[in-house]
Amino acid sequence: MKPLTLDDRSRLESVLRLSGDFLSEYCFSNLYLFREKHRYAVEEAGGCLFIRGVSYDGLSYVMPCCLKQLQCPEYRDVLIAALDRVDMIFPVPARALKFFPAEQFRFESMQEDLDYIYVREKMVLYPGRRLQSKRNLLYQFLRNEPEHRVVALDEAEAREGAFAVLERWQSDSGFENSGETDYLPCREALELYDRLGLHGFTVFGSAGAIGFLIGEPIQDDVFAFHFAKGVRSVKGIYQFLFSTAAARLAEGFSYVNMEQDLGSLPLRASKSSYLPDIMAQKYRIFKR
Repeated sequence: MKPLTLDDRSRLESVLRLSGDFLSEYCFSNLYLFREKHRYAVEEAGGCLFIRGVSYDGLSYVMPCCLKQLQCPEYRDVLIAALDRVDMIFPVPARALKFFPAEQFRFESMQEDLDYIYVREKMVLYPGRRLQSKRNLLYQFLRNEPEHRVVALDEAEAREGAFAVLERWQSDSGFENSGETDYLPCREALELYDRLGLHGFTVFGSAGAIGFLIGEPIQDDVFAFHFAKGVRSVKGIYQFLFSTAAARLAEGFSYVNMEQDLGSLPLRASKSSYLPDIMAQKYRIFKR
């Protein structure tokens, strides 16, 4: 077993994307950017490749690198044997539970682990009565910032603007310790933007850089929004960020994954207010 490093991208990224599921953990950049928080490591056993980690609530787990490999009895045997060294197998979607007999294993799914999934087209214009407040905020932003610019994060100007927004966002967060927010992973995503193959943009308004979003495809039909940061005083900035990302970055994809809420009630309320179409469950598997 060895700690996850950037050098692991070449052998893990394509395997993770073979999983064919919504789950945001099956994405190399997510694993890498949160490697310290979860103590991610790569383990090879019996000729099989796994990820070792620790959950937010302190349980050790082993994660299959590709869910399709669960169809292989030999792979499952090695994975199950790892339960002698860790607390659980995680994260596993509902469709894969059939590989683990209920008389031998028990399953848990926690609210804070679920990914929020939205039909892409809905996030572009926020149609319908129930999303009217989001639509109004989007239009308010467009009225207040008629000369706004959207600049791809490939450009130096956009990168510099994003760093400035991130610093302001952290300052406004109310947390003195940057480790209490996702500031550090987000900053590293900006620093390693090209090496991690990320996609994103910065929004400039009358007062300079006012928001940015970073994401990437995690499956053939799913685009994930990893980080979205905006200047709090700019009305409608987040509605604009999500709408623009859905229209531009996620064009050609069917779904947008806004990832989990980590048990944060304000974050849960915010993500729920966009009316998720799917709550992608992640199961924890324990030996009985």
